[in-house]
Amino acid sequence: MSRPLAFGRNQFRQLALAHSLEALRDRRGMVTMLLIFGGMTIGLSVLDLLVAANTKSRLPGALMGAGVLASSLPLIALIGFTSLGLTSTAVPLAKYRSNGTLRQLGTTAVSRTLFIAAHLPIRLALGFIQIVILLALAVLFTPTTLATLSRASTLLVAAMLLLLALGYLIGARFQNPERTMNFSYILILVLIATSGTALPHSAFPDAVGATLSWLPTTLLTEQLASELLGTSPAPIPLWLTTILLFSLAAGTFALACKLFQWSDSDA
Repeated sequence: MSRPLAFGRNQFRQLALAHSLEALRDRRGMVTMLLIFGGMTIGLSVLDLLVAANTKSRLPGALMGAGVLASSLPLIALIGFTSLGLTSTAVPLAKYRSNGTLRQLGTTAVSRTLFIAAHLPIRLALGFIQIVILLALAVLFTPTTLATLSRASTLLVAAMLLLLALGYLIGARFQNPERTMNFSYILILVLIATSGTALPHSAFPDAVGATLSWLPTTLLTEQLASELLGTSPAPIPLWLTTILLFSLAAGTFALACKLFQWSDSDA
C-alpha cells in the first residue's frame, strides 16, 4: 500500500468517526428526524390497529391493520428521507461553516470530496435503518411478496440517496444554520405537498397537476404505492424510475462536491 493511499484512508476513518460522534450528539437534528419519522410511524401504526380492532376488518392479504398505515407508507418514507437529508445533513454543514470548522479544515490536506464522503456513512446507516423499518411495516401491514419487497427496497435506497444528495447540495453553500433549518422545513412541506401523498394532484389546475406527476418524489410515492398496495401504476416503469432516481442522486452528489465551500470567502 502506498503511503499517500494509506494517509487518505486514515483521514477518511478519522473524519467518519468524528462525523458519527457529532451526529449522535446533534440533539436538534437527530431529535427532529426521530420525532418526524418515529412519531408518524408509531402514531399511524397504533391508529391502524385501533381502527382494525374497532371495525373488525383487515386489509386483504396483510397480517394486521385496516390499511391506514399501508396507504401512508409512501408518505412516511418521503418524510423520513427528507428529514434525514435536510435537517440532519444540510443543517450541520451550515453549522460547521458558521462556526469556522470548515474554514479550518480547508487549510488542511482534506479535500471537499473526502470531507463529504466521510460525512456520509453515519447518514447512510440511519437511512438504511429507516428502510429496514419501512420494509418491516410493509411485511406486517401490506399484502407484500418477496418480489415486491425486493423491488420496493431498491426504490427506497435510490430515494434515500437522492434526498441525501439534495441535503449535501443545500449544505454546500448555506452559511446560517437557523436559516438552513427554516429553509429545510419549508422545502420538506413543499416536497410533501407536491408529491401527491398529502394533497392529491387533482386539487391543482390540470396543467400544474400534470407537471407535478412527473416529479421524482411523485414517481417515488406512486411506484411505492403500486408495489405495496397494488394501486394504479406510475407513468413510467419501475426500472426506469429507479434508474432515474439513482442517476439524479449521482449527479446531485457530484454537483454538491463541485459547489462545496469551506467558507463564504472560498473561491
